[in-house]
Amino acid sequence: MRLYSEAFEDQGVLPEKYTCCGEGITPPLTLEEVPQETHTMAIIAESTDGETNRCHWLIYEIPYSVIGLPEGVPGAASVSGMLQGFNDFDTIGYKAPCTDEKPLTIRFTLYALSSSAQEAGAGLNKRQFLERFEKDILESTTLEAKVEAGA
Repeated sequence: MRLYSEAFEDQGVLPEKYTCCGEGITPPLTLEEVPQETHTMAIIAESTDGETNRCHWLIYEIPYSVIGLPEGVPGAASVSGMLQGFNDFDTIGYKAPCTDEKPLTIRFTLYALSSSAQEAGAGLNKRQFLERFEKDILESTTLEAKVEAGA
């Protein structure tokens, strides 16, 4: 399974456009080589400064047929049948990373799931999502980028 973005390299720098200093929108993401037995997928974006971890985005119930997410996914609970949950900033959708002092690493993790999350509905947080679907994770992969101080 593979997750990448045309906007930045894995282990590269997240462009300012996708941080709070820029437009604060989601980067475009491409999903490839997903296991055939996948029913739906999910993406969790988290940042860390080495001490604190924060969830910036949870999107789930991504159909197996989806090969990518566009730049600027709206912050609605439901987007084209996909569901979004609460981030650690108590909002639904993507909350762009910010840092004034310490650089951050943001990690986008793609999960292939053997079940649907439709009955769970929108609005789960990361902990609720992982507790509920941990046993259904078939495979996962990550894409990381640095968020430089001042972003």
